[in-house]
Amino acid sequence: MAASRVCVDCAGQTQAVIGCDNLFEVILTRPALSAPTGSIKIKGTSYALEFLGQAPIEITSLKPGRRALVLRDAPTRPLAGRQGAASVVTDSFEWPCQIQSYSVSGGITTATLADALQQELPAGTTAQLVFRYWAAVLPRQTAPVKGCKIDVVYSPVSRVGEPETTITFDAAYVRQLFETGFTAQHLREFLGSPSSPTADAGLEPAVAAGLNDLVRHLRVELAERGLTEADIPAASALFDAHRLYAAAAVYAVTNRDLHDSLRSEARYAADDALRHLWIDIDPDGNQGTRDTLNITGLRSKDFSYRLPPKPPRLPWLPGRWR
Repeated sequence: MAASRVCVDCAGQTQAVIGCDNLFEVILTRPALSAPTGSIKIKGTSYALEFLGQAPIEITSLKPGRRALVLRDAPTRPLAGRQGAASVVTDSFEWPCQIQSYSVSGGITTATLADALQQELPAGTTAQLVFRYWAAVLPRQTAPVKGCKIDVVYSPVSRVGEPETTITFDAAYVRQLFETGFTAQHLREFLGSPSSPTADAGLEPAVAAGLNDLVRHLRVELAERGLTEADIPAASALFDAHRLYAAAAVYAVTNRDLHDSLRSEARYAADDALRHLWIDIDPDGNQGTRDTLNITGLRSKDFSYRLPPKPPRLPWLPGRWR
């Protein structure tokens, strides 16, 4: 399955880019022995989706430590990252797990789990590694489309009388993904944390949470014009706002006062950036007479806009840029 882009989840909305193939990925809550069925509704028309994934593999044994599974066959697809989402399934139970890596040596395939199973496999039982990751290529679109819906229907394994499960996703085709350019490395430097790949990886959730918070704020600002963050061509102008929202996410549990202050500054930074951005209202991908500057000014008839009071200066923070 080849696709030029992978759909992204942006604040609860699955986004695909126009003019190219987009791979829609889903991780099922429960394992399914057969591929899900699915469809996407675009402007009132439904299109069937063909989901592909790794077939179940029989587990022949569990090594000491309960982190390594010996498999009867080698997987036919990569098992890295999201594709390694699986469950160990027997006649009586199912355990969600994450495949960290797999290897083939001497004709024996071993899958290593990110975390050990909670207990040994019962003697004499038949166990399978059933994968929960599935993907489908979405139909191409040549222009932005909002208000799409993706339905994924599947049958969870081995529970008598259990009905099919349907998962619904809000979706949209956009001209470009909303990417500020802010990364986990930037966040680590901002926080003054030591440099290491592990440190950067550990901050990825905060970067994603910060982006979602920024997008939700932008959607409120732009909603009355029927616009979204995807209509902003220069998302990099919101780099500082993304940085502050991400830093706030880091302190959400450990320091609520600092968290609240960072979010206050983030909102101010976002509003300030919007004063200098243009939005592609046409939308034709170019700035023209039908587009407008000072988007937040659209709240009043005369296009005037006054920023809210600037939040008080934050307490000292290591790595602060000002």
